[in-house]
Amino acid sequence: MSRRRSWSAMAAVAVSLGGYYLYSEYNGCTYKSKEDLKGHTFILTGATNAGVGKETARELAIRGATVILGAKNLDRCHQARHQIITSTNFQNREIECVPLDLKSLSSIRKFVQNLPKDLPVDALVNAAETIKKDSREETVDGLEKQMGVSHFGHFLLTNLVVEKFNTIPGLRIVNIAFPSSKEASINFDDLNSEKDYNPSRVYRQAKLATLLTTLEASKRFGHGVTVNAVYPGQCNTEIYRHVSGNQSFIVKILMQPLFMFLFKSPERAAQTVLYAALNKDLEGVTGKYVADCMVKELPIRETEAAQSKRLWEVSREIVEGV
Repeated sequence: MSRRRSWSAMAAVAVSLGGYYLYSEYNGCTYKSKEDLKGHTFILTGATNAGVGKETARELAIRGATVILGAKNLDRCHQARHQIITSTNFQNREIECVPLDLKSLSSIRKFVQNLPKDLPVDALVNAAETIKKDSREETVDGLEKQMGVSHFGHFLLTNLVVEKFNTIPGLRIVNIAFPSSKEASINFDDLNSEKDYNPSRVYRQAKLATLLTTLEASKRFGHGVTVNAVYPGQCNTEIYRHVSGNQSFIVKILMQPLFMFLFKSPERAAQTVLYAALNKDLEGVTGKYVADCMVKELPIRETEAAQSKRLWEVSREIVEGV
């Protein structure tokens, strides 16, 4: 009898996990439009590892777009390029790997300088981020790594791309973002976390900085340039990297199957990113937060929104001073 109960309990757990998996996969939105993107160009960061960025790049390539992958690790980028081209049945080979290290401001400047001035850029998708680290690490320029990559790196990249291509009608900036927690704040007195480093606090600060930069950029960029923050939902690969990043190999192996059931696949998570980058209904829409293919207000408090101008000015001084 006890064995039968055990099997029943296991079956119940399996059914529950299966149901939750189906809910995670099919809840939300699917971007069904199949635009012909031949002659259109998209620049992506964070698209060489398995995840939302890479899946977004694949979907754009299937539609015929020219896709520029900014990457630090060119070997990994070329592997991703081959996989993306294969997914198009070799119909689209316009996938380019261009050196870009978001931990180096000079690398960012060189990346943009090397882009042809007449490149027909439709959108820049900022999808790169870093894992929370127990100990403080720095970029090439001496910036705290999480803020250096997620905020300062993308801040400079975005400004340079807009400066170079702002005459293109309808240029879109898509910032992959996450909801701001109540504990998030911008520590202007120690923005580089030199006096005190707390990995969770700095991680939350970097996420809030993305939202505030999106808000301020929407006020400053003209010529029809739009800037929106996109929440793709919790993706299996992202959660796996953040939660298990500092765990042992055995723990990682045991945790991965659970994440596969509880969180979205990269394919599902990329749908809202595609919606923000491509949907014609978003022409002229800026300074918003897009989740589940729905446009919402940015999830920041009034006191936080009031800091956006200050963060922009401080960030500009920092990147220009390096």
